[in-house]
Amino acid sequence: MRGLSDFGKLLLSLLKRKKRVGLYVDGFNLYHAIADLNKPHLKWLDLRALAERLIDRRDERLLRVVFCSAYPTHLNDAKKLERHQDYIAALEARGVECYMGQFKKRPVTRCRSCNHAWQTHEEKESDVMLALQILHDAHLDRVDQVYLLSGDSDFASLARLFREEFPNKKFFSVSPPRRPHSKEVLQHAHGKRRLRLTTLEKCLLPSEVQDARGRILSVRPVEYDPPS
Repeated sequence: MRGLSDFGKLLLSLLKRKKRVGLYVDGFNLYHAIADLNKPHLKWLDLRALAERLIDRRDERLLRVVFCSAYPTHLNDAKKLERHQDYIAALEARGVECYMGQFKKRPVTRCRSCNHAWQTHEEKESDVMLALQILHDAHLDRVDQVYLLSGDSDFASLARLFREEFPNKKFFSVSPPRRPHSKEVLQHAHGKRRLRLTTLEKCLLPSEVQDARGRILSVRPVEYDPPS
């Protein structure tokens, strides 16, 4: 028993030395990057598995995976909304924390030539929620290192504030597949990671996502079936 206890203490000390990591995902930025690849099956992406591949397990341990997006309720496309809901259910079953914003109407736009008017929508809240989750975790000392998966330059002020307020923590930019890093974010980041297409291929969710009791929580939409 004494040997087991000593081993347990050693294991605990090793775990404490590892840097605590959180992956924070800009859902829309990642979605559009994948959509441009013309590989729909990659949209059924397991973000927890992806996070485990991003970190160095010898020196880091994954504590949180946060995903921020918004349901496309403004499109009046029931099937697309259902696919999005299925995906969120699958992510949550894998322990990913999902925070959803919303689409709001923008002021009516008019063409200067023909005076034709049309209504557009823009997504609100998800970027702010993602930034707040990062700052909240850093403030409560839940993480030592932040991995931000986004190519959006709007996060540059977040990266700058993070570096100023938390000098003992590190901020990394993770670029979506075949998309560049934000140059503005890199000015304040401690490093960068690039997602490769082959990595995404290895991190897909199963066709049926189940809980610990074997109950099916989400089923992969046929539109996301991998090529035969």
